[in-house]
Amino acid sequence: LDLATLQPRQELLLALLAATVRALEAADVPCWLTGGTLLGAIRHGGFIPHDDDVDLECFEADVRRIAAVFEEHPRLTFRMGGRWRETPVAHVGLRGADVELDVFLREADLAELQDFPSRAEALPLGRCRF
Repeated sequence: LDLATLQPRQELLLALLAATVRALEAADVPCWLTGGTLLGAIRHGGFIPHDDDVDLECFEADVRRIAAVFEEHPRLTFRMGGRWRETPVAHVGLRGADVELDVFLREADLAELQDFPSRAEALPLGRCRF
């Protein structure tokens, strides 16, 4: 962890997060913060001081719609990226920058998993300051 580059990286990630959420909302694709990103939003109103990534969740059933949103986007990219344990992961990036955020693709039932909240914990979605 390089503290000299952490703040500029967090600022870039914040811009990427805002652009990603705007694009998904415009396409009526639900998304929500998860993991350390959600914890940072609740505890710090932003990043956990040492955090250098952003985690979102979306429904796996929306993956084609998500890909279509970013296929047409002039500044953002989309790619599938494997799995985190049993959960598929996609990535949204900023063209020309070496930065991406993680999008964990959850099944519609939002079953409780070791690393992810259950439906009862995640829904209904609300807004938080970040």
